[in-house]
Amino acid sequence: CPPFGTSVFGLSMSSPFGAGSIQLDNVGGSPMAPYVTLLTVNQGNFPNGAVAGIDISPQEIFLQLSYGLPPFVGTLDLGGTSTFLSGPGTLPVGITLYGVSAVLDMTGSYPVLIASPTSFLVP
Repeated sequence: CPPFGTSVFGLSMSSPFGAGSIQLDNVGGSPMAPYVTLLTVNQGNFPNGAVAGIDISPQEIFLQLSYGLPPFVGTLDLGGTSTFLSGPGTLPVGITLYGVSAVLDMTGSYPVLIASPTSFLVP
């Protein structure tokens, strides 16, 4: 696993269960470190948006962080990864999600690794 500050951390999205399903994978982080994942449907200036490459509103950030659970907030496993799955029909078919994840320091105060922004068209 990479040491803090080594940017091989990444977020990927897929639909392994078909239409409207979503899988979010964070990989390459530090073991047992806290993470945040931010998602929006706003294309904005992707991949050059104001928040690590995405254009997400302050309200969306507040709601996602306030949720306090995966897929938005969690702890990476011993391998420095996390996976979130949601079944078919969870999301509307045809929307595009824009997302970014960050590994936080062990106190959860600030990011130490930030993934490149990514987008995914939900089939």
